[in-house]
Amino acid sequence: MSVVKAPDPGGRHDSEGRVTRSLESIADGLVTLDNEWRYAYIEDQAEHAVGRQRSDLLGKRVWEEFPAILGTEVERELRRAVAEQVPCEYEAWGAPRGRWSNNRVFPTPAWQSNSATSWTAS
Repeated sequence: MSVVKAPDPGGRHDSEGRVTRSLESIADGLVTLDNEWRYAYIEDQAEHAVGRQRSDLLGKRVWEEFPAILGTEVERELRRAVAEQVPCEYEAWGAPRGRWSNNRVFPTPAWQSNSATSWTAS
């Protein structure tokens, strides 16, 4: 018995794999949230930075998983970036790992990308 794979027009699955490998190679932690503020993608470095497994976060709303950020600069900057559709950058203390991080947000109408570079306070 032989297995026959369906054709992959345009090599879509291969392209998705290349995109994922490219994102995983970025030194910064990378997170994408959908337009409902749910985690859509969490890169390895980001998973480590927040101290949570990506499988525990994917599909869940950032506000429900990290309620301590409500009312902080983090929430204000995330919401501002999305509302105004402008990139923003801010620093935040990450209690889970006890370090500061420099965060950059790049919104689009359909989703937003939050790239974080962590650094330890001296």
